Amino acid sequence: MENIEENTLIVLEEVKYPVSTNEIREFVERWKEIPELDPMSENKEDFKLVKKAHLQAVSFRTSIEKTRKKLKAPALAYGKNVDAIAKEFQELINPKELELFAERNKVEQYEKDQELKRIEAERERVENIANAIASLKMIPLDHMGESSEVLTDIYDAIGMPSEEIFGERLDEAILTYKETLNKLETAIEQTKLAENAQALQDEAETKRKKEDSEREKVRKEEREAFEKERSDFEEKKKQQEREIQEQQEDINKQKAEVEAEELAKLQEEETTKKRSKDLAQYKINFQQTYDDMNLAAVGIEPEFVFAEIIQWVKNGKIRHIKWEG
Repeated sequence: MENIEENTLIVLEEVKYPVSTNEIREFVERWKEIPELDPMSENKEDFKLVKKAHLQAVSFRTSIEKTRKKLKAPALAYGKNVDAIAKEFQELINPKELELFAERNKVEQYEKDQELKRIEAERERVENIANAIASLKMIPLDHMGESSEVLTDIYDAIGMPSEEIFGERLDEAILTYKETLNKLETAIEQTKLAENAQALQDEAETKRKKEDSEREKVRKEEREAFEKERSDFEEKKKQQEREIQEQQEDINKQKAEVEAEELAKLQEEETTKKRSKDLAQYKINFQQTYDDMNLAAVGIEPEFVFAEIIQWVKNGKIRHIKWEG
């Protein structure tokens, strides 16, 4: 491979094209308006002018491209030579660079890891201190509603903050510690008052319930006594009603018997009256018959004949007369 010395001077040919910028600008300006050709036209003058102008444009382009390649050839060869030498150098140095980087990176990565661990440890330390202060500050709120006995145990269990735990925030932790103790003392005192008030209220409630229970017991006994008295009264009333009913039934029975006797007596009296009336009528009829038959002339007494007739009636011998009584 050809080496280039450090102080070798590379001289390039002057960049000069066969056509100037002005010539190209004049050509472009001259053909700013290109005539539109008609393929059917018999007049070929415009076509000839357009064709000549096109050939001139092609000549400009090809001469420029040819000159460009000629002028650039040495530069391209020089660039390739430069790239080849650089590649040779890199092939020599790159492996050693990688080995050196691996050893350097081993130490730097370790130091970087150690720094990250230190930063993480510091972050955790700061976070732990903040959490410890927050926890110390939250103790009264976290145990709100606890009994005074529990709050007292918590109060006694809180220790004085140490620099080992709170580090640079020890003064803040001590201040929070004092504030927490003051809040707990206030909470203990208020809780005791509330507990005493609750005890009195519970005692009063127990007494009220006992009194209510006793009153309810008395009312229950009174209700039971009243119910018993009412039940006895109802039973006595029913008994009296049964007795009255029985007496009324006896009275009704006696009355019915009396009425029956009176009715029988009246019927008997009516029968006797009717019989007497009938007998009187019989006597009248008999006397008329006796007189008509002139029984007296033969010596027959009327009373004897009448008695015989009565006996015949009783015995049914005189069937058209019914004997009653």
